[in-house]
Amino acid sequence: MNPAKVSIIMLTYNRPQYIDRAIESVLAQDFQDWSLLVVHDGANNRIAALMESWQRRDSRIQYLPRPKGGNIANATNYGLARAQGEYIAILDDDDYWPATNKLSRQVEFLDQ
Repeated sequence: MNPAKVSIIMLTYNRPQYIDRAIESVLAQDFQDWSLLVVHDGANNRIAALMESWQRRDSRIQYLPRPKGGNIANATNYGLARAQGEYIAILDDDDYWPATNKLSRQVEFLDQ
C-alpha cells in the first residue's frame, strides 16, 4: 500500500480536552489521502484512551507515544521521522481546521 499523500503531524502533551476537535477537523477534510500521526510527549492516561478509540475508528490515525518527554523540537522530529507522505501538514492539538477544503487547496497549490 502506498503512503498517504499528506502526513499530518499533531503534537500533544497534556491537553486531552482539545484532541477530539482537532481530529474531527481532519476527518472533515474533503481531501482524504492523509495519515495523522499524533505524537504524545509525556504520560497522560486520558490521551492514551482517547487515541485508542480514534485508532479503532480510522486506520489512518496513528498514535505515537514517546516514552520520555522532551521539547517541541524533539517531538516534532520524532513525528517527521515516521512521516511517509509527500507533504507534511502540522496541526496543534489545541487547534483545528475550520475550512474543510484546507488540505485540498494546499495540495493543489503544492502540486502546481
